Amino acid sequence: AVTGDDREPRSYTCELDYLNDQFSLVMQQVQVANQRLAQDLKEASVAEKPRWMQNGDQKKTSIAEVSAKVRLAQRKIDLSLQLTREKGVFYPRLEGLIGQLGLDAFEKSVLVYLCGAMISPIFKSSISTDAYSSRRKCTVGDLLLVFCTTVSQQVSHRTYFYQSAKLIKKGLVRIIHRSSIGASDLTDQELLLDRRVLDCIVGLDKESTEVVQGSHLYDPKVDINTVVLAPKLKETITDAVAHFDKFRTYRNLSKFDEAVSYGVGLTLMFCGPSGTGKTMTANAIAAKLGKKLLLVNFPDLKGNRSDENGSCYQSIFREAELSEAIIFFDECESLFAKRTNGSSGITELLMELERFEGIVFLATNRPFDLDEAMYRRIS
Repeated sequence: AVTGDDREPRSYTCELDYLNDQFSLVMQQVQVANQRLAQDLKEASVAEKPRWMQNGDQKKTSIAEVSAKVRLAQRKIDLSLQLTREKGVFYPRLEGLIGQLGLDAFEKSVLVYLCGAMISPIFKSSISTDAYSSRRKCTVGDLLLVFCTTVSQQVSHRTYFYQSAKLIKKGLVRIIHRSSIGASDLTDQELLLDRRVLDCIVGLDKESTEVVQGSHLYDPKVDINTVVLAPKLKETITDAVAHFDKFRTYRNLSKFDEAVSYGVGLTLMFCGPSGTGKTMTANAIAAKLGKKLLLVNFPDLKGNRSDENGSCYQSIFREAELSEAIIFFDECESLFAKRTNGSSGITELLMELERFEGIVFLATNRPFDLDEAMYRRIS
């Protein structure tokens, strides 16, 4: 349940404990937005009031009072997160996702709002325009109204829902385009939180291994010392991967990403005949870094170009980001073959690869069958 309370800040112990506070905060922000809109309509002398304004309960609290409650709730959450970090036993998945993907406060609010609308009956009722129904479709306009206090902010924040925006580009949130009369503007479009993102936020994905049809997520166990490679070659590979996070930090500090915003990940290709240890090397390096490995199986993936959550290619890279996993395309010539005789989806796949900010391993025994554009993306 989502309830407001006067408890002192405390360390969080589970995902739902944390999300409960987040939902309460957003519900109060919704109340402020409703009060603000009611005041604007009153000043504009609108004769016919929306149904939610006809509920007398929402007139009893002033905007200033509810705004003060919002600030208090946010302060409690900040202190609770500080206590949680200090305790070092648990940390909310959403907070980790925010830091990992570099999302800002508005993007975080969007994820919380859509998550609450999917899993909390009380939250659904709080955002419903009908007091007797909890059925509610979340639109771009709804979120702009709740989290933007001025018209100027609402206009500028529309860009968060463009196809090039982080939430949309990474597949965290999907826009359901409506072409019907009255739903042609961006603000009328429905928003959906990706199912896998929801599972990640609420902590239901910890036991999942087949995260996208045609892929397998697991913890590799191969010891790097068992891999037989020339010492210099092994050192080159391990150093490149081990220092990748430092390289990303340097790119951000030097603002290099602002000049070149693509190709920010690390892509390594292992070539050689079957049985020479390509797969073993990929597993060993992932194990050494303490990361999961997301193995992509081409035959299953080929028959699953899209699903209810969008492109399967986008889902692969999104899942790697959610799990902080290394992607491993084994026998990659099947996926990245020359476009004259290969997959028609290679352009889409190459675009996702170029946007990905993590580590990708490719393995092949037919390197000359790869599309020429693939070589430009190999680090």
